[in-house]
Amino acid sequence: MIEEKKLKEKGENMQLKKEDLNQLKNLKSKSLFYPCAGRDIIEVLDLFAPYINEFHFVDLLDEKLYGYNRNSESPFLEKLPRRNHFEEEENFPTRTYNFIDRDMVKIYRKITRERYSSGPDKPYRGQISFTPFHEKETYSTADQFKFDLYKYRDDGYCVFKKLIYNIDLYENSYSDIYSHDEYRYYSNYRESDSSEQKKFAVFFYRGDSQGEGGSGFYWLSNRYLSEVLQSIEDGGFLVTDGSNFSDIWDIGSKDIDFHSVIKKKETITYEGYTLTPIGFLRERVHHNPHTMVFQKSSG
Repeated sequence: MIEEKKLKEKGENMQLKKEDLNQLKNLKSKSLFYPCAGRDIIEVLDLFAPYINEFHFVDLLDEKLYGYNRNSESPFLEKLPRRNHFEEEENFPTRTYNFIDRDMVKIYRKITRERYSSGPDKPYRGQISFTPFHEKETYSTADQFKFDLYKYRDDGYCVFKKLIYNIDLYENSYSDIYSHDEYRYYSNYRESDSSEQKKFAVFFYRGDSQGEGGSGFYWLSNRYLSEVLQSIEDGGFLVTDGSNFSDIWDIGSKDIDFHSVIKKKETITYEGYTLTPIGFLRERVHHNPHTMVFQKSSG
């Protein structure tokens, strides 16, 4: 864990340092999960590729990038430059990601999913129809670090549950999950032994909204936050700008105000977990500029 003395040495700026990421080398997990990712992929790879060998990006609405039509195009990262998060923009190297292989391509029949504000007991919000599509590509960096890039056009919460409980993503009963019983379907898994669950080294979540192209899913609210934190290995990172920290439909909910916490660079304690802020990522244009890296610990 990062020491309190080192946190004070960062000062008011508190920018993430390269040595902060070296702590990921000590973790058993080498996986990163990013729901509602949209096109926010390259910077995440640039930042974590030396430490993560399994990236999971999920987005339901971006059919052009995540949908089946992607399969006929050239490898996703083949011609994109490799950048360095810790160098000034004008000094970014022009290294590339080298494509190795593509796998796990599968098409399912069209799914019509009922959408609710916060589950089946909340007001009905309509339906969304889509064809799930999962794709895996393998790449290597210039220094021969190999990693797998998974992209899912799918529901983020469903993929999250299937990954942490190691459920077959291609089982025949897959479409049944998209019924109004989805949340009850997963309740059985929530009670299982947490030691048997898959852990992520990094849970990355930012740039989302409640509507107008956003997921309307409240990953950081009280309803889901404990699940998110349980999925992160001790010593791993929650990286977020505080998107969708509170369910606007859940009147009276006492959710953590992540926007305020991030701005004040505060430590969070929640249901036996501690989130210690260790540094900001680079500011982003046209989005909430403040993305904080929190290190999770238990007890």
